[in-house]
Amino acid sequence: MKIKILMRPLAILFFLCLAHNLSGDTTPRQIQRLSWEGDNYALRYEVVIEKLEENLNDNTEEEYHIVMQEFTFDSFFEASLPPGNYRFQIIPHDFRDMPSGEAVWRGFEVLPQIAAESAPQEPEPALEEPEPAPEVVKQKTEFDIFASIALMPFIPMYEGEEIVFENTPSFAGAAARFGILLRDEFFDFYPGTELAVSWYSAGEKQALTATINFLAQKRHINETTAFTFRIGPGLTILPVRLLHTDIGISFMWMLPNINHYRIFVETGLDYTHYFLDPAAGALRPWIGAGVRF
Repeated sequence: MKIKILMRPLAILFFLCLAHNLSGDTTPRQIQRLSWEGDNYALRYEVVIEKLEENLNDNTEEEYHIVMQEFTFDSFFEASLPPGNYRFQIIPHDFRDMPSGEAVWRGFEVLPQIAAESAPQEPEPALEEPEPAPEVVKQKTEFDIFASIALMPFIPMYEGEEIVFENTPSFAGAAARFGILLRDEFFDFYPGTELAVSWYSAGEKQALTATINFLAQKRHINETTAFTFRIGPGLTILPVRLLHTDIGISFMWMLPNINHYRIFVETGLDYTHYFLDPAAGALRPWIGAGVRF
C-alpha cells in the first residue's frame, strides 16, 4: 500500500516534465556559416562580428557594436545570430600568433525565421544567399631597390706611417650607393645589401674605395623614417691596394611620392678601419639624397 502511495506522485512528476518538454520552444535555430579563402601561412584566424544597432546616446544614428570575437583554426566559422544587419572581418595570425593582415569588412543580413505552412512538417532553417568569400589582405614578400649619392668628408682618427692618408681632415669626398632591401613579415626589420663606392682626396693622395655592406633597416611612423645599420668588407685602391672594413649607422626620411618614386634624404656616420701595421682608421660623416624604386 505504501509503495502505491509513493509511485503516484512520481508518476505525476514524470508526466509534468514530459508535458513541459513537449510544450517548449521548438523553433529551429538559424545557423550562419561564414567562409573565406585559407592562408597557407596562417596559424589560426580571428573572427570579429559586429551588429548594426542604434546609438544609445543618439537614437537618430546607428553604429556597429561587437557581438562576437572568436578564434578558429578552420577557414570557416558557424554562428547562430538573431535577425539584424551585421558585418564581419577575418584577421589571420601567423606562426608567432601575431596578426599578419586584415580582411575587409563584409556585410550580411540575418532574416527572421519564416514558419512552415504545413504544421506536421518540421520547419527548415531559412537559407541565405552565401556572401562572397572575403579577400584576405596578405603581406607579400617585396623588395625595395634604392640608389643614392652623398657628400662624404674624411676625418682621420689614427694613422701610423701615413700610408693611407695624411693626418688632416678633408672635405673633398663623395659616395654613391646602390642596394636592395627585403620586405617580409617574418622579420621585424628589413635586411639587405648594398654596393658603396666612395672617393676622397686627403692632401696629395687620392683614393677610391668599394665596399659590400650588409644592411638592417628599422622603419617607423608609417615607414616615413628609418634607421639603417651597415657593416661590410671593402677594397681601397691607393698607390698600394688595401683591405678595409666599414661600419656605420644612418637616419633616413622619406619625402612624398613623385611619379611613383620615393625620394629620400639621409645622413649618417661611417667608420673605416684599414688593415695595416700600424693600423689606420677614419670617420666619414655624410649627407645625401636618393630614390627608392
